[in-house]
Amino acid sequence: MKRRVLRATAVVAVLAMLVGAASASAGILVGQYPGRITGVEGNGNLGFKGGNMKFKINGAGRITSFKFAKIRVACTDGNVYRTSGHISPGVRAFRHNGTRKFKFHGSNSYGGVLKVVGIFRGDNHARGLLRFKGRMGTSGGVKDCTTFRQLWSAKHAR
Repeated sequence: MKRRVLRATAVVAVLAMLVGAASASAGILVGQYPGRITGVEGNGNLGFKGGNMKFKINGAGRITSFKFAKIRVACTDGNVYRTSGHISPGVRAFRHNGTRKFKFHGSNSYGGVLKVVGIFRGDNHARGLLRFKGRMGTSGGVKDCTTFRQLWSAKHAR
């Protein structure tokens, strides 16, 4: 009888440890991460600095929404335009070499592609890169444009 109780206690302890390890590995705060786009990687003097971004993470660790606004894009006609957008990628943050990361891409109706890469620093801060490259609609018609690689940083809000 005593052995059965000890065995059952050991099984419960192992299961509790596994459940605790699974929830500890997520370790990312659920909610919104608003932030700023801090500039072009390696070229802060090009004048493309600025813009806002935010993303949301649900309880399963998936990025459900990624929004950006006021990002400057340089187009083949020589002009610079501001752009904004919203993507619902539904990707999950993953672990690589002990670091929580995510990456995704989305395209617009003209075939332009937005690529986003992010790394979580701690449980409430993330930073990364984004880049839009391809065709997009502007006030002057459809143009080939790029943002170059933009650095961004976001902190958990709620």
